[in-house]
Amino acid sequence: MVHMLDAPREVVWQAFTNPKLAARWYDGRGFANPVCEMDVRPGGHWHHVMRTPDGGEHPLHFIFVEVLKPERLVARFTSIGERDLAVSWGFAAVLREGIGRMRELLATLQG
Repeated sequence: MVHMLDAPREVVWQAFTNPKLAARWYDGRGFANPVCEMDVRPGGHWHHVMRTPDGGEHPLHFIFVEVLKPERLVARFTSIGERDLAVSWGFAAVLREGIGRMRELLATLQG
């Protein structure tokens, strides 16, 4: 999945790597992110909890594989089972909505 974002790389980098900012867009409409913790470095962890509109909570655990500021950020699920569960509840569609929310956030960050 590729998305073009109309913002400077540094601003996009902040939206992806600042936990407070990521919690504002990394979900779909009606979702919430009560937990978003990141250690942005190769081998660092990202722990994220998504709360669905019906109140269900889905913990997501990633490990950062590549971190090359502001050009490349690669993370992967720490558990294949967790990845498969996320796919089963439509995670890709939720993230497509999240990209729309990120665009809104980027507009506010650029003033």
